Amino acid sequence: MSSNRKRSAATAFGDEVYVLVQFVEDSIYNIVKKSSINKRDDGMYEAPYGNAYDFYICMILLESDDKEELLRRKKAMESLIKPATKSKKEEKENVETQKKKEDKEGQNAEKQKKKEEKKKEKAEKQKNKEEKEKEKAEKQKNKEEKEKEKAEKQKKKEEKEKDPEIQKKEEKEKEKAEKQKKKEEKELEKEKRKNEKDALSERDDLYLQKIFQHVNTQPDETNDYEIEVIADEPAFHTPSKNTAVGNANGGFDVDVVHDAVQLLSVSRPKIGGKQPRKQHHPLQAPHKQPRKVQECQRCIELKEKVESLKRQLVEQVNSQNIPSQPPRPGLLPLETAAAFNMAELAPGSRVFVYQTSIDVASKKAPSAAACFLLSCFFSNSELVGSNLTGANGKKQLNPPIVDAIIAFAAHIGEKKSNVRAALRNKITSLEVRLRNEATA
Repeated sequence: MSSNRKRSAATAFGDEVYVLVQFVEDSIYNIVKKSSINKRDDGMYEAPYGNAYDFYICMILLESDDKEELLRRKKAMESLIKPATKSKKEEKENVETQKKKEDKEGQNAEKQKKKEEKKKEKAEKQKNKEEKEKEKAEKQKNKEEKEKEKAEKQKKKEEKEKDPEIQKKEEKEKEKAEKQKKKEEKELEKEKRKNEKDALSERDDLYLQKIFQHVNTQPDETNDYEIEVIADEPAFHTPSKNTAVGNANGGFDVDVVHDAVQLLSVSRPKIGGKQPRKQHHPLQAPHKQPRKVQECQRCIELKEKVESLKRQLVEQVNSQNIPSQPPRPGLLPLETAAAFNMAELAPGSRVFVYQTSIDVASKKAPSAAACFLLSCFFSNSELVGSNLTGANGKKQLNPPIVDAIIAFAAHIGEKKSNVRAALRNKITSLEVRLRNEATA
């Protein structure tokens, strides 16, 4: 109820008891007769002001039959209110003045900042200009030096042309140097070939020695034999006739070794002092069985280990409960997220979302990105009636997901308190919008 009263003098006084009252609505003091005060049903008092028919809620402060005393008390109380009102107004003016001053200082600071930036840009331009001039001077200097060198070469050439004997002498020295260089290259090539020939001869001697040892120790076994590879190669068994024996530089073929063993064997058949190759050549032996591969123990253990690991991998994949359809973003096992190429929103959070959503969120402002990610993890029906903390009897949103969203927004440049406020505003605006749509 609006007040239409004005501060005016009290009405005439008689010989009755008077009361000093203060109206609740606007704190105005007034002196009225005690008989004119009404008591309401709720225990509050009402007193008239101005028009005798308009009553307003008031508080009884003093009661006396001395009207002068009440007038003095009223003036004293009104004097206490006026300075307070004035100081409040002055305080408001001071606040506004301070705000204007701060705005002005901010504008001046911004102008100063722009001025400094312009000054800095000017300095950079000047620096670039000086660098360009310096490069230009260096290029000019190099050009002059090249011209000087060219002039010196031209001068020497002219001197040589003038003195043919010096020219002939230099040509002879040049030819001599070329011949010496070719001679050194030939000697190096010759030495290299000799070293290679010696190395091959030494290796062949070692292989023949192995063959002789085999023949002497096992004269009856000519098919299943072992040869140890020389020259830093591991020992291996000859599995077939096409397997090469030796190092990368060459070696005996298995068939060649086999023929040598047959020829050097004590018990080999002889006809007319010679061995019939058609009867014993491995390529023409139709009854010959394929040689068995003798694997070492280490190879067998490694193969068994590989098979065991394969079985474990198959069992692990079969035991994992990976869904067939793309899952909804949220708290997911690492296997499920890896199966669908999902990315972790915050390191160590185990909260996964699709990479496309992260790419979209990265292009937005931090608070807008947080609101967008909130919609990725929760539907509108889940957001309505929920909040971040579970206060006021509302459902709390999943804390790990909310923390991951806030951490993501804070990482791209926003305070966590501002991100929380943005998320709360999103939920509130969504509730208001759905409520308006329902009532429309």
